Amino acid sequence: MPGAWTTGRVEAFSDGIFSIAATLLVLELRVPDLAGSASEGDLASALWDIWPRLLTFAVSFAVIAMYWLGHYSMMHWLERADRRLLQLHVPFLLSIALLPFPTAVAGAYPEYRVAVALYGANLFLSGVTFYLIWWYAHGRGQLIYPDLPEEVSAGTKRRVVAGIIGYGVGTLAALIWPPLSIPFFAAPIVYWLMPTHLDTHVRGEHEDHE
Repeated sequence: MPGAWTTGRVEAFSDGIFSIAATLLVLELRVPDLAGSASEGDLASALWDIWPRLLTFAVSFAVIAMYWLGHYSMMHWLERADRRLLQLHVPFLLSIALLPFPTAVAGAYPEYRVAVALYGANLFLSGVTFYLIWWYAHGRGQLIYPDLPEEVSAGTKRRVVAGIIGYGVGTLAALIWPPLSIPFFAAPIVYWLMPTHLDTHVRGEHEDHE
């Protein structure tokens, strides 16, 4: 009889998707092509013209970092894996792999509502699919270590739900006026990346397990 499914393959494949998606983001950042007689002012003006691409790159990179951190923490608390967990990873990793495309669209056409709304929809999809993984692992799948503190579970859920709400509202705001979506897209990232007592607790537990 084969043994229980481990999380190693899930982590390795997920890390690969995170790494590739983060690398592809930078391909849309190109050095301005100036004439030989261009001045320093021309360069400054050309760099200013690409600020939407720089902004979408920064947000998307932070989003990928946010989900990588969240995924790493979640995998730390999983006792095992199963087929349904792997299946739920597919749409989540699809949303991460797809992120460079709407990032490029929103960076090229930041004044278009449909471009920014497409970007927000991708972020919203990432949040929902990540929540489904956590919901299944913690609930029906019973894949979590039984000694998982309730404060860690509740704190993780708050962070994920905050992202879903922020990206959902940001997407709707983009349909009204694209710049209005910026704070809604940025707020969940700040919330996720801020150190909390939950991160300290997880690090301490990890050291105990080692």
